[in-house]
Amino acid sequence: MFIKFFCFTFAPEKRSEEQRVIKKRIVLFSYHIPSYEHSLALLFTFTFKMKEDITQKALNYFLQYGFKTFTMDDLANSLGISKKTLYEQFASKNELVEAALDYALEMSCHQVDKFVSGEGSVIENVFRNQKEVQNLFNLNSTKPIWELKKYFPKTYERMDIEFTKSDALFIDKLLEKGWEEGLFREDINVSFYKVFYTNVQCMRTFSNTFDEKEFPFWDTVYTIIEYFFRIIVNEKGLQELEKTLKKIKEQ
Repeated sequence: MFIKFFCFTFAPEKRSEEQRVIKKRIVLFSYHIPSYEHSLALLFTFTFKMKEDITQKALNYFLQYGFKTFTMDDLANSLGISKKTLYEQFASKNELVEAALDYALEMSCHQVDKFVSGEGSVIENVFRNQKEVQNLFNLNSTKPIWELKKYFPKTYERMDIEFTKSDALFIDKLLEKGWEEGLFREDINVSFYKVFYTNVQCMRTFSNTFDEKEFPFWDTVYTIIEYFFRIIVNEKGLQELEKTLKKIKEQ
């Protein structure tokens, strides 16, 4: 972008040191004025970063308090911004909930490979990576997911589809790794196990089977993981599972 500067001119012999400094500053300043395209890029980057920050924090609050319970007013107050600014980034709560789901999927479902990876055995890695998910998402009850299903059914339906595909891929990666390490039985009915795994996950999330007063949310999650492993491990795998569980209890 070309910028034209208008300034007074002086005869060479009359130029004072001050005038030379002023001119030098004007020339230097011209190099630091961003072009129109650069300004747009900066604005886009700032807007994208702001939306990303809002999305991440909104997901945290939604999972803590509920997708319906935690309002846009609550979010604006928590972020220290006006409601107008919030709606400039997201035209509706539905749009924000969709963005929050995209972020959650990116951080969990779309990183299945990482979930079974690590320095330890596949059994140890799954427990450790599940702990990282627990620390990442401030979810301590099934209530937020229930609210998502009731008040944002289209978003929940998309989430359910994505998680079902993710679960199937997870089982493939899990079994591949477990067989490679010699920890799982060879005669596993993979198709049945995938259906079983997915439906138990749904049962835990949406029914009163596990009363949270008697079975705290994360205790239930880790117990289910333990029993999923007990179904498929061989003798060597059972020893590894018991060793991992002992290590977890000692932490």
